[in-house]
Amino acid sequence: AISDKFEKNTKELKKEFDKLTNEKTNLQDQIAEMKGKGAEVSKHINALEKERSKKQKEQVELEKQYNNIKVKTENLKNEYQDLDQTLRNALADLRSTEKDFNIMTEEKNVLEKELATVKKNREIVEAGCQKLRIEVESLTKQKEKFEHAIGEMKT
Repeated sequence: AISDKFEKNTKELKKEFDKLTNEKTNLQDQIAEMKGKGAEVSKHINALEKERSKKQKEQVELEKQYNNIKVKTENLKNEYQDLDQTLRNALADLRSTEKDFNIMTEEKNVLEKELATVKKNREIVEAGCQKLRIEVESLTKQKEKFEHAIGEMKT
């Protein structure tokens, strides 16, 4: 009876030992599997870290480009304002020049009228001078005839 009990207990302990050995093997397999998964997760984490680092660098580069564009935009805005002011000044100068040109054109027209009047007066004066020359010549001829006639009377 004791040996039967001993044998029964030994069988139960053997079953329990086999069961625990099985569980130990399963746990070791799970640990190995988890270690493999852990390595994969670590690789994935490292890849994600690299990607994050790359994205941060890209973001820094994009921020630099944005700031450069912002500066260039500001410079272009200032250049546009300068050109706009230059254009406004040139337009004001052009209007002033146009007014001066109109005044000079009016003065030219007045001077042309005065010149035409002077030319007409000159022609009148020249015509008068020509008449006087003709009269002087005529009077000179008459004087010569008169002097000649007086000279003949004396002789």
